[in-house]
Amino acid sequence: MGWSIGLNENTIEFSEECAQELNAWAEKELGEPVAALDVDRNVWYIQFIDDWMEHMDFLWEKKAQTILCKHNARGRALFSSTEGDNAGEHWGHEFLPKGKKTVVKHLTGKVKWA
Repeated sequence: MGWSIGLNENTIEFSEECAQELNAWAEKELGEPVAALDVDRNVWYIQFIDDWMEHMDFLWEKKAQTILCKHNARGRALFSSTEGDNAGEHWGHEFLPKGKKTVVKHLTGKVKWA
């Protein structure tokens, strides 16, 4: 059974230098760039591509994490699946300052209906 994921939140922001390095990696490994510029705010962010379906979340790739941490990216991306064999799963990646460096924290979540 196939499945696809949805992006619930994306607040990851980074520098132009990070965008250039991330896009170079993404073009080679994923086939197209993933960093985009929000011209209204003059901030770079990750443009997750819906057509990639379950492959949309590439942040589990160690190289992508390394690039974002190296350039002190900040924010988080949260995903969920509502169909397929992983229906009901929620996860994400958060890039946080820790001392003089940035670390990535892997998140899991649960939805509770009230």
